[in-house]
Amino acid sequence: MALDDNKKKGFSYIAALSLVFLCGLGSVFIQSVFVREFLTISSSNELVVSVCLTLWLAGIGAGAYLSGKFIDFSLPVLKITVISSALIMTLYFPFALFGVRIFRTIIGAGFSVPLPLGSLIGAIALFILPFSFILGGAIPVMSRLIAHAAPEKARTAIPVLYIAEAAGSIAGGLVFTFALSGFVDNGAILLVFSLLIFCWIIFAGPLWEDKSIKSFMLSAYIISIILAGSYISFYGPFKSLSLAERWKAGGTGFYFAASKDTKYQNLSLGAQQNFFALYGNGSIIYNFPDDY
Repeated sequence: MALDDNKKKGFSYIAALSLVFLCGLGSVFIQSVFVREFLTISSSNELVVSVCLTLWLAGIGAGAYLSGKFIDFSLPVLKITVISSALIMTLYFPFALFGVRIFRTIIGAGFSVPLPLGSLIGAIALFILPFSFILGGAIPVMSRLIAHAAPEKARTAIPVLYIAEAAGSIAGGLVFTFALSGFVDNGAILLVFSLLIFCWIIFAGPLWEDKSIKSFMLSAYIISIILAGSYISFYGPFKSLSLAERWKAGGTGFYFAASKDTKYQNLSLGAQQNFFALYGNGSIIYNFPDDY
């Protein structure tokens, strides 16, 4: 029996470590994607970077503080909270991405109009804070779960969570820079992270499952499978619609022809009869053909 308990504790620890690793990975992915998206709609306004970083850290701090306040909840409740938060985060991805891309339409400002600072800060808070808030609460909750699963090893096991998160952030930076950025669009990067979360729920979630939340976990598995299939099936139409709406929001007068997220900026091509215009992060770079 003791052997079974030790195995269960080990599995719970593995589940917690893998989730915290994903939190570090996701932090880099989410920040990078939304900074790039806001730079695109703000014509590379440098304030975007500082505001995104400030609000991201504020969300991390708020999430850690509030999760610490409720850390004494029962373990089943904490486990349900972790799984639910992961699902909510993946559900919010398409709404946040679409919201950023139509933000100029919402406030009625074309690419030639600078975004009001207050509106920009409000939009960044609306679309970034929920993610950083959820990720900020991960370490305290995981620490509580590990302390319960293996109290005799808590002093050495809990610090490893921070190492796992840092390792995830390093891996996220490397993967984003050398494997994703410039090769796939921003939305696809969020899709990749969503699929990793779904895989964690399906494969690692059972490692800490207990009888009291068995029905909930079964629902989580089914929802994860349905969402994964839906995201993969509908990503193409979602991408086309959201990019077209972002272009329409710019009010350039050209028809939308193509868009490419490079390593350095978004390039969008507009067409009008036999005349084309290339935009970089919402600012025109050049027109062609140019008789002069």
